[in-house]
Amino acid sequence: MYGPEQVNVVQRPSPIFLEGTTPIRITEEVALQLGLKDGQTVRAVIENRGDLLRLVLNQREFDLKGNNRLKAGDKLEFKVSFGLNGVMLRPVNAQGTAITGANANSSSGIPTALLALLHRPKEAKVLLDLFKPNNLKEMSAPIGAREWIQKLDKMKNSMERLSAGDVRKSVQNSGLFGESSLLKGAPNSSDLKQILRGLLLNLPDNSKIFKAVEQAITEVEGRQIDSLNSQSSRELSLQFVIPFNDAHAVDVEIMKENHTEGSEQAHWVVNLHTESPELGDIWLKSKLLGNDNLEMTMWAPRSEVVESATLMKTELEYELNKFSLNLDSFSILNAKRPIETKNLNNLGEVIDIST
Repeated sequence: MYGPEQVNVVQRPSPIFLEGTTPIRITEEVALQLGLKDGQTVRAVIENRGDLLRLVLNQREFDLKGNNRLKAGDKLEFKVSFGLNGVMLRPVNAQGTAITGANANSSSGIPTALLALLHRPKEAKVLLDLFKPNNLKEMSAPIGAREWIQKLDKMKNSMERLSAGDVRKSVQNSGLFGESSLLKGAPNSSDLKQILRGLLLNLPDNSKIFKAVEQAITEVEGRQIDSLNSQSSRELSLQFVIPFNDAHAVDVEIMKENHTEGSEQAHWVVNLHTESPELGDIWLKSKLLGNDNLEMTMWAPRSEVVESATLMKTELEYELNKFSLNLDSFSILNAKRPIETKNLNNLGEVIDIST
């Protein structure tokens, strides 16, 4: 279990500095300005600026402190490592190996377990399957585990009578804030991750349910890391599941997008995904434009679901108007939602950016 000191690895941007051969920590914003990529080896030069020695990297100056062995004209190489707590420039020794601190567990200074969570394959379906109707009741579990299964079952809401308070409670119990509650001295007995861990301790290691619960815990912890990582780029991202006792669970992602070029303000985005035997997979993306305008896109592989949604568009507009919301556009696509991918930079690239 990760404590607050391990989970909260995202820190506020710190001043750029260099002390001897210790790594330089910079923000991702500065790294992008310098044109740096993860895995690169970059070369900087020591220059005399106003009787002071400075490390100059792509016309950006870094202070030199406590290192009397360096002189003007010396060149140093650094390995670039992107991580949750910023970007590290680690000095490279004569053998081409990055010099790391004694406490670093990986090349980026982040525990390997956290890196595994950050780069894990997304497993939203694990949580959706866990809360399928009657799935918890049908689980064959030892007596000691039944108490925890009952706690999971009590987390379910009614789709027919869902309220704003129910959604708020689902966010609070999502497992995203368990460590924060413990740190404040107010543990949440309904926290999803804590309940799953209690259940895991009472299950046989080689059972099918053990693996499913273990995967669910990994997904919750991964979402914690994703939320914290989004803060480093001054965005917001919360992903959680709303379970129901009269319908299939819905996976929810709430995002606040940063200002983009040509946009006067940030936009709130809500992504929904659910799956059921009757309707198949359904994805819905809602973007709040300004204070009262909505832009919505729906994806459904089944053509009959698309036809039904098209017929319900007028009713949807009517329901949104009750909350003073206007539906600017509603696109309904007969397809699976495309998987968003990030461009990955080539690793091991070496560049010379000395001035």
